[in-house]
Amino acid sequence: MKSKKEIEISHQIDSVCDAFERAWLEEDCPQIAKFCEDIPDAFRTKLIVELVELDVAYRKKRKIPLDLNGYAIEFPEALADLRPLLLELMAESGASAVASPGSNETDDD
Repeated sequence: MKSKKEIEISHQIDSVCDAFERAWLEEDCPQIAKFCEDIPDAFRTKLIVELVELDVAYRKKRKIPLDLNGYAIEFPEALADLRPLLLELMAESGASAVASPGSNETDDD
């Protein structure tokens, strides 16, 4: 069973995701990092993953190119949780490996 704090954070994450979606409808390519500022570190990775999933969906819908390595580099603390999504997207696009933070590797080998 979730604690009261976990439930509050879950609602906060939902609210942030809703705001991110509204931002996508009002502007092009809102910055994920701006939406992660008020979430406690313990829940930040969960929020990042959800925001990246939304970002990918909106980019695909609008035919805006994806920068898979950009997600990995911008959010190294969430890379372990993002990796399954990024690998799935790479398989769909035929791209090569996602760079580790700090590497010069790209997905366009």
